[in-house]
Amino acid sequence: MNWIDKKEEIRAWIEKNQPEVYWDYRDELSDKDIAKIIEDEDGLSALEDEIWEMNIDHIADLERQCIKNVAEEFDFDEDILDDDEFVDFCNDNISVDLNISDLLDNCGKVVLFYDSGIELQGYGQERKEYIADMDEIKKFLKIKISDTTHDEKIMQMILQASYGGQLVVYFTASIKEFLEVKENSAIKFNNVNIAIIDTCNGSGDDCFIPGVEFTVPFDRSKIFYDKSIKYNYSFAVCGMSSDWCRSTQWAIIEQKGRSTKTEGKSPVQKQKEYDRSCDKVFKQGGCTFGDMDITRHRDIFYRNDFPCGSKCPHCGTFWID
Repeated sequence: MNWIDKKEEIRAWIEKNQPEVYWDYRDELSDKDIAKIIEDEDGLSALEDEIWEMNIDHIADLERQCIKNVAEEFDFDEDILDDDEFVDFCNDNISVDLNISDLLDNCGKVVLFYDSGIELQGYGQERKEYIADMDEIKKFLKIKISDTTHDEKIMQMILQASYGGQLVVYFTASIKEFLEVKENSAIKFNNVNIAIIDTCNGSGDDCFIPGVEFTVPFDRSKIFYDKSIKYNYSFAVCGMSSDWCRSTQWAIIEQKGRSTKTEGKSPVQKQKEYDRSCDKVFKQGGCTFGDMDITRHRDIFYRNDFPCGSKCPHCGTFWID
């Protein structure tokens, strides 16, 4: 029988037996890819395109095997595989499942932080200025100024984060939890791990505030995958475990009538963009004046004259002792 007479049967069989990409339990996404999914609304689509291109040969093998399976299932002669019209018809109905869901599951829970938008100056302030910083933090956490329950630990965090930085909320989440968040949603936090982080110099401090509950708009531009930050607080600075902030409780809730978009870019966003720019220049063989990451410079030498320090002979960046 001519295969054309069985078109609809073939189409239905292929639909029920679509080829799939299978991932080993050790296969994981890179930190760059995880950051893309978390921080970019279209990140997953871009990642799927990238994975498709990287596995194009394997996908082509799966498609060819599917066509062979069709021929066997319907008892066609082997020479049908040389029939371009038959092959094209099969290919038009084959849709290889990349099984991205399994790949995301392999990543487990990751460390994220929510940028409050509050920037603290650090050391060199007067006492009243430190108290004002603490009051601003309490206001963000929806703690009454008159409630002094957590004052001591908040003030200790402010003082120990001597270089200042951004006030953030740390939490853990699986990547899937961020894939289908609707517009005008909000994040409800409870029992939070907060920190003041300086992503430029790589410093900061944190504390746990139990018993507080507050809601903030879900703004993807304020949520960061910690490992995507060059001098990230959890690992590069403190060397903590990946579940250190698991006690932070959170949930996505619907919040009608309020915009979740933020005007402008946060210092964390600006620092990430700056690092990407410097990385690009370094990979192209150059370096950036003022970039204090010494690993993005070449031929560094030590100058023993006052002021002593290390210097890049190419761009002139100087690291004083």
